[in-house]
Amino acid sequence: MPERRLGAPHDVHPALEKRRPVVLKSALEDFASSSLSAVPGLLAKLHYVAMLHDGHGAYSHWGLARVHGQEAAQRAIRTSQRALLQVLNPPAGLGGGSLVFRIERAYHRL
Repeated sequence: MPERRLGAPHDVHPALEKRRPVVLKSALEDFASSSLSAVPGLLAKLHYVAMLHDGHGAYSHWGLARVHGQEAAQRAIRTSQRALLQVLNPPAGLGGGSLVFRIERAYHRL
């Protein structure tokens, strides 16, 4: 086996040859693709996000905060929660009213 000389621009240390490249994601992309995607269903996702809330305006997600920082993690979770709630309660003018409104209306018809 020929001896490998490191130092040339195209050479890679043998220990690094099998490593996969790191894909950098924003905190929001990371939260959506890792945490939220593991939770099935809209209501379950909302429940999961609610469980991350401390009741005083902050969210706690250790892994997300460790990788992206506490402030970015807070923004990502808050943005995700707003997006999930938007599905349940779309702006007026999108037709049909919000899901919450439709459920209440159906309940009162019973």
